[in-house]
Amino acid sequence: MTSISVKDVLSDNEILRIVRYLGAFKVVEGDLGLFDELSRSRDIDHFISVMNKFLRIKDRVIDKLAKGIDEGKYIAPALSEFKAEGPTIEKVRKIFDIGLETVKRVLELAEKNPRLIATMISSLALAYSGVRPIEIRR
Repeated sequence: MTSISVKDVLSDNEILRIVRYLGAFKVVEGDLGLFDELSRSRDIDHFISVMNKFLRIKDRVIDKLAKGIDEGKYIAPALSEFKAEGPTIEKVRKIFDIGLETVKRVLELAEKNPRLIATMISSLALAYSGVRPIEIRR
């Protein structure tokens, strides 16, 4: 395995982009089991398999997040942080959607050290607070 600097991973824009998406996935889907599975990745094949599970429903996650923000179910401080403008769905796509370049970069890094990258993006996404459910007090 090639050495990867934690500092370099933490400052990589594509890593930060996938962390935002996974943070949104966590809130919208609530499937923490996939994060457990991701953090257990020990080889690139397993890493890719788990990432595929996260990505298969990407469009649904983005749409549900935008709808939930409009309906007051979620708060997304990231929208203000990135000064996104336009309809909610456009703002959400700009900040939380991921594309081919992001996936390629993450896979390139994971190929060097899948365990490190998997554990880091899982941990960072679980800690991410750029989107949160709004607590309803009764």
